[in-house]
Amino acid sequence: MNTPGLTVIKVGGSLLDLDGLEARLSAILARHGPRVLLIAGGGKVVDVVRELDQRHGFGDQDSHELAIRGLDFTAAILTVFLPESALMWRPMELELNWAGGRVPILMPSLFLDAFDRPRPDALPASWRITSDSIAARAAVILGAEHLILLKSASAPQGSSRADAARLGLVDPDFPDIAKDIPLVTQINPREPLSEGVILVADS
Repeated sequence: MNTPGLTVIKVGGSLLDLDGLEARLSAILARHGPRVLLIAGGGKVVDVVRELDQRHGFGDQDSHELAIRGLDFTAAILTVFLPESALMWRPMELELNWAGGRVPILMPSLFLDAFDRPRPDALPASWRITSDSIAARAAVILGAEHLILLKSASAPQGSSRADAARLGLVDPDFPDIAKDIPLVTQINPREPLSEGVILVADS
């Protein structure tokens, strides 16, 4: 599917404790909106699942599904920071939310069940896959023109998507999953004046 002018913005879970997050998000949305879709990272919520898996051996499939449900929870937290927002998962809801002046925030579990699992290259159930790759997959499925990764880290200028993976800034599968996204930018909101770094597509 194709959504003209769509920018997907992934808000890293590590940013949920950032003082002034609402103001920083509002500034970023003003710059890149209004045709945006937010996706929340897992942060401490998904860390709990990881720790329980390590202790009890849940296995890849159960851990993966629990972690994705954790992203639904952090998506709900984002709605508190952004009162003019709404949880959604159907692509048709994008235009409806934009028309109503709302910022759509994706519930990944329902979206992935409907639009990723049926694909032959569906995301694997693995801790290798983080919310960065989930955001990239959503951007690809929806035909986004731009993916912005908001993270508590900064990529060196001139970095490629593979460089970002080697530096541990994104997961190892991200460069391949994001290869068809025209523009990928990483921004560190903890640096108030940062315009971000364009992650160059790998040849």
